[in-house]
Amino acid sequence: MKLGREGYLRLLGGGRRAGESAAVHAVSLWGWKWLGEMGLCWVEVSYIGNGLWKPIQGRNCTVRLRQYRSAFVLLLAVAGLFFSFAIQAQQVPPQIQAPANEQLLLQVHAKGDQVYICKGNAAQFAWTLKAPDAQLFDKDGKPFGKHFAGPSWEASDGSRVVGKAIANAPSPDADSIPWLLVNIVGHEGSGLLSRATIIQRINTKGGKEPASGCDAAHAGQELRVAYSADYLFYAPK
Repeated sequence: MKLGREGYLRLLGGGRRAGESAAVHAVSLWGWKWLGEMGLCWVEVSYIGNGLWKPIQGRNCTVRLRQYRSAFVLLLAVAGLFFSFAIQAQQVPPQIQAPANEQLLLQVHAKGDQVYICKGNAAQFAWTLKAPDAQLFDKDGKPFGKHFAGPSWEASDGSRVVGKAIANAPSPDADSIPWLLVNIVGHEGSGLLSRATIIQRINTKGGKEPASGCDAAHAGQELRVAYSADYLFYAPK
């Protein structure tokens, strides 16, 4: 029986090597199979009983696999990246998609609160949004800026934009605030946000006002509801 030597022996042993991810393990097994099929390395084994196999002759695959595995892992990562972009594009409802003449400038993650105030009259009271109050983080989780009343988004470099919502779509999570398309109506500063013209709010979690608790006895009371969301900034192509 001819198989890639290392791949075959690892299949007999089962499991991954210590510290090896499932993705790299899968790529390794595929790599050994491919190297064997291409005739680049192989081993011939003989069954000697009690679940044991004895290598007879062959060409060791380990060195060759090391030469090819990095390429396999890179291809897998690139394929996964394109797949994630495709999934994200499919999930954004058409009514809040950015115009075709806009391109993604940057994406940040917000974590903080939606601040509500109890307002009304003798007949009806309701929680009304006062302002967001959140910190913004870049793709590496590093502080980027803040999101506050306006609604405004300010980067740590001092650039700031003010927006106005022009479209919305319900969040897939019924207990979360809606997704938004926001038109930028004001700029300040000359940093990262100076070119932005459109913002999307997607992937919202939480932040929705409660259905009760606002009445004449609580008029003027503020309420903070924790939320998180992703904000995507677009600029003209």
